[in-house]
Amino acid sequence: MLESQIVTTPEESDFYRAVREFPDTVSESERTRLRGAYAAAIETEIIPAYRKVHDFLRDEYRPHARQTIGLSDLPDGEAWYRFAIRLHANSEQTPQEIHDVGLREVERIRGEMELLAAEVGFGGDLTQLFAWLREQKQLRYSSEDDVLERYRAIRARVEPHLGKLFRSNRAPSSRSVPWNRSVRRRHLARTCMPPSDDGTRPGVFFVNTGGWEWREHSPAEALFLHEAVPGHHFQVALAREMTSLPRFRRASQYTAYVEGWALYTESLGAELGVYKDPFQRLGRLRSEMFRAQRLVVDTGIHALGWTRERALAQMPMEVEIDRYIVLPGQALAYKSGELRIQALRRRAERELGDRFDIREFHAVVLEEGALPLDVLEENVERWIEERKAGAQLPGYRRISTGIVSTPSPESTRTK
Repeated sequence: MLESQIVTTPEESDFYRAVREFPDTVSESERTRLRGAYAAAIETEIIPAYRKVHDFLRDEYRPHARQTIGLSDLPDGEAWYRFAIRLHANSEQTPQEIHDVGLREVERIRGEMELLAAEVGFGGDLTQLFAWLREQKQLRYSSEDDVLERYRAIRARVEPHLGKLFRSNRAPSSRSVPWNRSVRRRHLARTCMPPSDDGTRPGVFFVNTGGWEWREHSPAEALFLHEAVPGHHFQVALAREMTSLPRFRRASQYTAYVEGWALYTESLGAELGVYKDPFQRLGRLRSEMFRAQRLVVDTGIHALGWTRERALAQMPMEVEIDRYIVLPGQALAYKSGELRIQALRRRAERELGDRFDIREFHAVVLEEGALPLDVLEENVERWIEERKAGAQLPGYRRISTGIVSTPSPESTRTK
């Protein structure tokens, strides 16, 4: 990476991109001045700095670096990794327990994939199936605009069904434009820019349109549900509108909750009008498999003595494996949070029977912003007991600045 920044001329540098083009309002003399200033800074400061760091890593740091990759090989490494699990996954499970959960999830998802492979008439193993899918031209995007239009079409399919799963007064207000959310082009990554706190700027779902020629569109439905509605945008926008909460609570980012919720929403696709064909369902399962393998690989690296090569054999994605090496425990958050929310839903369905309302359950999960999973579990347990006793959720009244809680007489707990 550092070598790629040590270029021969300033014009080759990534930093020079900023002055390649200008709006018409910038004069030619100003363009010349800025380009000269950029070129001088790149040549005299940036390239020498990259060269210095590169030589240090090559000559001094790397020769003395350890050959192993896991936290378990460091002083107090086991304790550090248990702390990382608590921090990122909000879990008291041991690394081995999480590893075993991951293995079971991988096998479950693999079985569902094999059933879908048979449904589309494919008889090979999953490795052959994925190679076959990549060869199917009808599953690829036809243009950069096709990428955007497909995501806009998914949004149009999802919106009419949201009322089945969410109460209208538990959704982000119209000022956050969740139902007319912008879908915009971006080449580097797909990401979600949340709305502004005051609601004047809507949230935006940036779609990665780069490399459309070789990309399949079957994962698009799961990705939209995860990143946009009712995933990250829905949850983050709603939290920011909750003016009854302190501001730091409205911006809290507990990874297991935030990513667990987004992964959980991928499972709602059938109820939200997507996953209409087996290829889309395969796309969703591949997304879930990706998160399940993280449980196996992260714990393997940091607790079970796995080498980088063994991790790559389990999950042949170099960028991902290197991410897990340098960010112990973070990759556990997604599946850990999703499994916890799924378990809470099953418990509520079992204990409440006919009194279970999926819209109320989702309201309880979302109504206080991002939380540690233990606190979320307490909230759901309290709601289950209140529903058994015949109590209703506190009412909410919409005001111009957001959502303000108006507790019913039965609700006396302090938030």
